[in-house]
Amino acid sequence: MGIETAFLNSRVGLEVTYYQQNTINQIIPLRVSTASGYSARYVNSGEVRNRGIEVTGFVVPVQTENFTWRLSANWTRNRNEVLSLFNGVDNIVLATYQGGISSNATVGQAFGSLRGSDYTYLNGQKVAKKTQKIYRKPDKLEKQSLQNYQNHHQTRLESKKNFC
Repeated sequence: MGIETAFLNSRVGLEVTYYQQNTINQIIPLRVSTASGYSARYVNSGEVRNRGIEVTGFVVPVQTENFTWRLSANWTRNRNEVLSLFNGVDNIVLATYQGGISSNATVGQAFGSLRGSDYTYLNGQKVAKKTQKIYRKPDKLEKQSLQNYQNHHQTRLESKKNFC
């Protein structure tokens, strides 16, 4: 759903779009025992919702018979959420990285959320055993992988004369 408008012979304009789309039947790798000769089984399942808003504005400060200078700016915000995965599965590890960090598809979270482990703290200090091994809390949600918003700026120069 959106609106597009321009004024002053299309020298000033604005576009605003709100969208929501659910994507279903993702191709999802499910881990299986490697004793089977395979490491994953692929299924069509799951649903991810994407929703957001996009705003674009432009102005043409210079327009002649042979030349046009157009400035534009774009701002967008997209949020997605994993609504469902394969039956009985609420988290799928998409990728793993150094240091125990992983990218995940977790029901109720953004697709690609980063997870890792953290230390257990007591009075602001890391808790350690007598053997000096530090207790770790596994699988803590570290960060959503999406930016809060994105913006872009563009300058476009157009000439109707051939300079070559």
